[in-house]
Amino acid sequence: MDLWDYDRNDVLPSEIPFGTKKRYYFKCHNGIHESETKRILTITERTDHRIICKQCESEGLYKMDLTGKVFGELTVLQKDEEKSSRKLYYWICKCSCGEILSVDQNKLRNGEKTACGVDGEHKLIKLFNEQEIRHSSEYYKYRDAVIAKDNGKCIITGKEAINPEVHHIYPFALYPHDRLDVDCGVCISREYHSTNCPGSFHNVYGTQNNTPE
Repeated sequence: MDLWDYDRNDVLPSEIPFGTKKRYYFKCHNGIHESETKRILTITERTDHRIICKQCESEGLYKMDLTGKVFGELTVLQKDEEKSSRKLYYWICKCSCGEILSVDQNKLRNGEKTACGVDGEHKLIKLFNEQEIRHSSEYYKYRDAVIAKDNGKCIITGKEAINPEVHHIYPFALYPHDRLDVDCGVCISREYHSTNCPGSFHNVYGTQNNTPE
């Protein structure tokens, strides 16, 4: 009973008799309107019932908690408190490609927004040609972010990487959704990465089915 108005009601929720028709004060679900009286049918009969503020309902502000729900490629992480207003809710979502974005609740619920890009495409992985991806501005930003994360040190030697490159913990070709995930990349010196260098990672282990280990 977190919406119970303890200041305006003269009894506690636990003291309400079963089947009462008396009205009691409940606070606004969104915390922005004065509390209002409502009949209690919830304490003993419907514990899952949610108290709706009439003013919020009329203004379209009564929003269900979408945390954890999945809409197409988008998984809702939490409400975007900074962007949400009295009349419009936004939710911070994570796309299956790893992109984090804020989405209008109405667009989520009516199916208008189901991925981070436009018309269902993923903004960051819509380039399917490997060379196109590796030469895209998004990939350059990703590369710099990975190198910065590892402080420019080679994962093999632990020293400053010479001609630093990014090695994907999960194979680039097999895991398209992780291609631009900073946590999936590690900094490595070029000589320890190239398939043409004897003793390098890919020279020893190949380029397929590599594991984090």
